[in-house]
Amino acid sequence: MEDKKAFYIASAVFSALTIISTDQVSAKAYDPVKKRCYGAALAGQNDCPSDVHSCKGTSTTDCNPQDWKLAMSQEECDKMIKECKKKMKK
Repeated sequence: MEDKKAFYIASAVFSALTIISTDQVSAKAYDPVKKRCYGAALAGQNDCPSDVHSCKGTSTTDCNPQDWKLAMSQEECDKMIKECKKKMKK
């Protein structure tokens, strides 16, 4: 009986720690200081889902206005969009 009790306690602690660490990873992935910069992602380089797909890195077109990359500022976003459009012209 003691072994079962210890097992359940250990499982509960492990589950709680897993949830906490997962939340911290998610918080880093979606840093509120960063902004979504739409139209700046090259094909396969988007940062997470959009209306047309559900995963990071699955965009199929360059500079799609529905796909986004994370940027630290509006200036960085503008630069990323400009670079994306420049690469499309090549």
